[in-house]
Amino acid sequence: MIPTKNPDLILLDYEMPGMDGKETFETILENNDMKHIPVVFLTSVAKRQQIYDVVKSIPAGYILKPPDRNRLLDTIEDVFKGKNVSDEI
Repeated sequence: MIPTKNPDLILLDYEMPGMDGKETFETILENNDMKHIPVVFLTSVAKRQQIYDVVKSIPAGYILKPPDRNRLLDTIEDVFKGKNVSDEI
């Protein structure tokens, strides 16, 4: 669905049925039609190794649930301004 809708941003959970967020993110990065779309993880997964496994692929952000409303909006704004918010993870 992502290639047909061409979203400006993807908010992605780590834990999903079928393909988890890490696998989904890797699939997005491997696809030339999708890899330009910024991905922000919005998830309750806070285990260090799982976070590292995702962050090493440089998502646009990683926010833990429940998100602080202002942090979420600031992250999205930073993504659209072209800032690399992964540095703040």
